Amino acid sequence: MFDEPGQHSMAADSQHALLKQLAGETGLKSIVAASFDETEEVFRQATEGIAFKLIEWEGKLLRPL
Repeated sequence: MFDEPGQHSMAADSQHALLKQLAGETGLKSIVAASFDETEEVFRQATEGIAFKLIEWEGKLLRPL
């Protein structure tokens, strides 16, 4: 699932509800890429109480060949 920053902003409580639903699905593996309005506070609100693995990186994933 990918979030398009600036296109359709989700409230932190809506993000939290979505992530909680995904985390609660038995046998489901999900990848979520989202900007969380590019703030740590929104990220903390959206992920509070949810078990997850955070993967961070610098730069871009797609590069010219």
